[in-house]
Amino acid sequence: MNFFFGKKEAQLDLQATIDSINDSPTADLYSHLLEFIPENSKIILENLLNNMVSTLIRPMTDQSIQKAIIEALHKMIYETELNNPDSPIYDVLKEHVNLPNALMMHVYPIDERVIFIIDKLFIKYPNIFLDYILEHPYCAEKMIQLVAATKNLQAASLFQRISVSRPEVLEKLKPMISKRIKEFPVSITVDFMIASVDLQNIIPKEEIESWLLTHDKFTISDVQSLLKFYPGLWNTETCLVILSRTDPCSSTKHIQWMHDMPQQEIKLKPSSSRNIASSLSDPQSFTIKVEKNQNHNLSQNQVSEEKGDKMDVEILKVEESGNEETIYDACESYAYVRLFALSFANPFDLDVNVIDEILDLCTNRHDYISAAAIQTVIIWILNYQLKIKSSLVYKSAGAIFEEERPFELQCLYRAFLRVLGTQIDNAVSIITAEPSLSYKENFSQRILDAKWTFPHFSVYLEKIPALKLVDFSESMAVLGYIVQFLGLAEGAVEAI
Repeated sequence: MNFFFGKKEAQLDLQATIDSINDSPTADLYSHLLEFIPENSKIILENLLNNMVSTLIRPMTDQSIQKAIIEALHKMIYETELNNPDSPIYDVLKEHVNLPNALMMHVYPIDERVIFIIDKLFIKYPNIFLDYILEHPYCAEKMIQLVAATKNLQAASLFQRISVSRPEVLEKLKPMISKRIKEFPVSITVDFMIASVDLQNIIPKEEIESWLLTHDKFTISDVQSLLKFYPGLWNTETCLVILSRTDPCSSTKHIQWMHDMPQQEIKLKPSSSRNIASSLSDPQSFTIKVEKNQNHNLSQNQVSEEKGDKMDVEILKVEESGNEETIYDACESYAYVRLFALSFANPFDLDVNVIDEILDLCTNRHDYISAAAIQTVIIWILNYQLKIKSSLVYKSAGAIFEEERPFELQCLYRAFLRVLGTQIDNAVSIITAEPSLSYKENFSQRILDAKWTFPHFSVYLEKIPALKLVDFSESMAVLGYIVQFLGLAEGAVEAI
């Protein structure tokens, strides 16, 4: 009996609150509505949506009422998305012709609750926004202002999706976009360039490098797309710098396009080399956003340091609705592009600790990282006669016999041993004692075909067979120790 009495009292309280708001709205009254959400969201909207929209549109000195309305709308939609995505509240919301304008008026200064509301409504009923913008294109000015001023990626992505959803909408918005596109995040600018030929010419070729260097965050996809619009950018130091500012991606397939690019001839400035090396040695925290039916939860877990790897990177855990969580080891792409960039550096411009770290990465468990580190070190040895510690000889020789290493990488290790043999006699002893460790010219094509091979590495690979090895006669006394260290038996490994 008390249950039904309490429920009736709550309904009377709700109706009294609705009547009071319609008579004279206040922030306290709208805040009181939160107690009735989500159970009574549909009733609230049916009775108050007109009041909400008109109050949001009306200029007000005291914005507390508008903020309370936004909070109520946000809670309704948030709870609906969480518990009942098919709730009828969307059917009520879509019918109000001025709701898009009322919401877009409040995106700036940034209110992430409003961005959330627009995003969910746009996913459900895109046409209510698109139709309104076609009739009233200047309602998008606040969102353009927000994107330009804050560089907020969530807001920028939402605005870009709205803009390109229909060609006629983009045409309407293009004049406003073109005025401020240089102020947008790089990813969004690139997306607009892809969407419109007219917007591709907004940033002249002579200005593109200086514009890019004002940004500190890119994606691999950004760089790949920019190179389609500005192919000359590939052979510049700026390209290497922006690669070193890219976020990691979830798969090495996203960086394989680099393998098919032309060779570059670049010498990094000492300051650029140090900055790139710093980004390798001190990786930042990253989040990879994985869209799954527009419903996802993200979390980040720091990974403890692995033995043998000095570089600590984060493994990103993505919990997808209705699926088991997916773990992305994001360090391969992160390290690969930075090692690629550092292959154009003079190693003597770098701190010795950075050099040691890269030498350690030569035997990293990730193929793309170890391959990139080996190529970088080979280039440094051949160009700058960088001296290497003999311990790397044994580690590299041992890596050849690790079954999980693909044959192409084993070939690269053999090439590395031969290069090390130009300065370390123990390397010569090893490849002489065990022919299966020798580098053969027919290995070169297998290396060149590997997707982790740098475009410019072919020049150095051609030099390796003709390299003059050091005299190893003095090291023969330790040959027995080396063979024992590697665990080799006569005939155990056949040359391929």
